[in-house]
Amino acid sequence: MSLYPSGTETLYALGAAPRVVGRTSWCPVPAAGPAPPAMGGTKDPDLGAIRAAAPDLVLACRDENRREDVEAIAGFAPVAVADPRRVADVPGLVRDLAAATAADETAAGRLAAAIEDEAAGLEARVVPRRRALTFIWRGPWWTLGSVSYAADILRLCGLDNAFASDPRPYFEVDAAAIATARPDVLLFPDEPFPFRGHHAEALRAEIPVFRLTPMVLFEGALLTWHGARTLEALRRLPAILRPPAEIR
Repeated sequence: MSLYPSGTETLYALGAAPRVVGRTSWCPVPAAGPAPPAMGGTKDPDLGAIRAAAPDLVLACRDENRREDVEAIAGFAPVAVADPRRVADVPGLVRDLAAATAADETAAGRLAAAIEDEAAGLEARVVPRRRALTFIWRGPWWTLGSVSYAADILRLCGLDNAFASDPRPYFEVDAAAIATARPDVLLFPDEPFPFRGHHAEALRAEIPVFRLTPMVLFEGALLTWHGARTLEALRRLPAILRPPAEIR
């Protein structure tokens, strides 16, 4: 049973789809074969359905699932909680996941090695670095601090976090702090908040100093989903985020 989308996706990538007895309504379905039943959401799992499914292991994620739900499930099933804070944490997580679920360990080794190689290649690049301010929520505005997987993957893409001095992974930020952050580019991923162009334009109206600051809207799963999606993110995000794109 998996309580978070990127964990479910990674199980599928490791050939374990037939052994997934449940997922959340936010999780993807396999490309082939029957879909595991949905058992609630990431923030409101159906504890009764999960108990009835009698999973040997439940996958949870610190950033996706509520502590009280994880603790309740731990009362009747083993739970493994993922909490990667750096891209470098992901290969080990993939290998551990394969071992814990009797998935294809050869496939896990290949995926883990590919992530390590891709990350090493990005680390070795010499590119002009830019200062980025990344929004993850609106009403109020929330952004990334220094200790988060998302901030680290942006670092590999050549973007330095405008709030890197803050040790929190995520936090609320007001208009005054946003205005003084001096970013070269503003980033609006489409999850967890579904940012669209009018939201970015609203920020320009609220904080006129950003009238000419480039803004990029992009697929949020590339920034926040870890595991199988990490490799795709490392390969695609540098090109998506490199040009100062205006809102379309």
